[in-house]
Amino acid sequence: MAIGTQEDLKMGVGNEESGDGYFSCLGFLGRYARGERIRLGAKLIVVGGGNAAVDAARSALRCGATEVTIIVWEMSTARVVTCVGSFALIFA
Repeated sequence: MAIGTQEDLKMGVGNEESGDGYFSCLGFLGRYARGERIRLGAKLIVVGGGNAAVDAARSALRCGATEVTIIVWEMSTARVVTCVGSFALIFA
């Protein structure tokens, strides 16, 4: 067994702390795992390139999102998780 992401990373965007239109990855995944009803928009962006980002994107689709785009914001694309499915991967 291995541990993945243990702490959310901050992006420094304006509404990050307000919770308006923004979910932290671990907070979102925790709410999803507890079976909480999560209201999302139809189109979402997930920023990250690891397993937690893919987990968040797949969970968002299960919560009713119709389109999820993963934006990979990594210094090295060698660390980016490769996935096949209903995702658009954008390397920034």
